[in-house]
Amino acid sequence: MTSIVVEEIKQNRFKEDKATCLPVSSLASQPEITVTMLQIVVGWMYQVNNRIASTRYTHHLSVSILFRFVTTNQVKKSHLQLVALACMYIANEYNENFPVSMSDFVYMCENTYTSRQISRTVNVILKACDYQILLPTTVYFIDLYWSLIPNCKDRDRAKQMCYYLQTLALLSFPLYKYPASEIAFCIVYLVREWSDLNFHMRPIRRLTFYSSEVCKECLNELTAVLVKYKPSKSQDKEEIHNRFKEKTKGLVIPDVIN
Repeated sequence: MTSIVVEEIKQNRFKEDKATCLPVSSLASQPEITVTMLQIVVGWMYQVNNRIASTRYTHHLSVSILFRFVTTNQVKKSHLQLVALACMYIANEYNENFPVSMSDFVYMCENTYTSRQISRTVNVILKACDYQILLPTTVYFIDLYWSLIPNCKDRDRAKQMCYYLQTLALLSFPLYKYPASEIAFCIVYLVREWSDLNFHMRPIRRLTFYSSEVCKECLNELTAVLVKYKPSKSQDKEEIHNRFKEKTKGLVIPDVIN
């Protein structure tokens, strides 16, 4: 019975995965918000989520909610940080066993916004998302794929490499025109290509029908993002790099795209 339930959950998550493809071109209709602004605010969200000790699942969910909201709703530049705070609050409430209080979020933004402003924005975002908050993120699929690869040498280090690449990938909004399951497949594939770890992708291919050929466009775009944000080229992302530094030894991101 348990295995049947697990399979049903997997199938449902892949069905929901279609909704994770974002109409990224719609950002062009935003009069004040740009891709660069989103990159900056996602970097700030990473710092805040680290400070309040949120799990990686909460961080990725909060960014997912932000991306979904800005593709379907007009957001003023002056309100972008407020929207990001509300997204983090929502993700915290949904994901954490001991969610951070509203007053802590007010403190994080140095009292720029009040609890009332954040609460109102939370309500707006929930209605805009039709309360469909818990869509699968790339982290969910990374963990699912690794559950299919039991015999990998140094498995924990390999997973940390995947998490590191995924955290960098979050800095690229245009990448999320692809489904979360495909981005996750490409991340696992690149870890195998760029590290000293040797593991078979066959179980993942059987589950998803993805391959390096099928995912060629996503692989190329993801590689371009990771090359751009590798440590030597992206000192402004030092906090991300330092957090994963000891856990990603042996992962070599190329200097240029082949």
